[in-house]
Amino acid sequence: MTIVTNTPEVLYADTTRRVASYRSLARRHAAEGNAFGAVTATWAADVNTVQVVMWERVMIASPTPDQQFFDIATTVARALALYALHPPVATTATEAVLAARAGLSTAFDASALALMERRLSPLDHLDGLPAPTVAEIAEVTRQRLGDETLEQAIAARADEARHCMAAALQLLRDGRVDDALPLAWQADWATLEAYLLEAAAAVGDEALVSVDLRWAFAVDSTDTIEALSPDFHEAVTTIRARLVDSLGTIEGDRLRRRFEPIDG
Repeated sequence: MTIVTNTPEVLYADTTRRVASYRSLARRHAAEGNAFGAVTATWAADVNTVQVVMWERVMIASPTPDQQFFDIATTVARALALYALHPPVATTATEAVLAARAGLSTAFDASALALMERRLSPLDHLDGLPAPTVAEIAEVTRQRLGDETLEQAIAARADEARHCMAAALQLLRDGRVDDALPLAWQADWATLEAYLLEAAAAVGDEALVSVDLRWAFAVDSTDTIEALSPDFHEAVTTIRARLVDSLGTIEGDRLRRRFEPIDG
């Protein structure tokens, strides 16, 4: 197995790729008339653009690129999570994004802001869309958590992953591969959701905006699988590789270590 080293160059390329991915998602949501999805995906593109600019300023000199990556990511994600919880008054989607960008001015110096402003996404895809409302933001959280608290939801998804994988492995031992794979699939998606919820909590994203955005990338990644191997272990490995890839280099490595064992 090839081990990918998290060098500054790898992290920079990974973040640059996510800028393009979020911009594409934003335009897709806008074309569907999904103002909330379009705005939040545009915010996410902005977050990663900021990371790219900051990387260009510090990555070569950093002795700890992994830690520098998370420090930058946390600073920006918290700024936008705060905006999601307390959005300013805006009537259009474009105004909402511009207000979010204004919030970044408190976190960075003037020279960094000048660089960022030249690199942020154009907003033409938001033309004609209304600004997301507080009620819409609350509904995203409600749909994800139901009646659970965030901590309960994380624990529930982890339990679901353990129970589903245990059942899948029992079916595999009984020779029922076709029945085992859907349960393994369910287990791995539960693990992913638990991870995304924890990551959101770590940066103060109480609205869970980042969870829905990154879940969409995982769905897109697995939707392109044309066929799975009839071998259980190979099929699970294929699915996991797509989920891991959807998160990028560092977080993908962390997710990989969270999956339930399949050799039991």
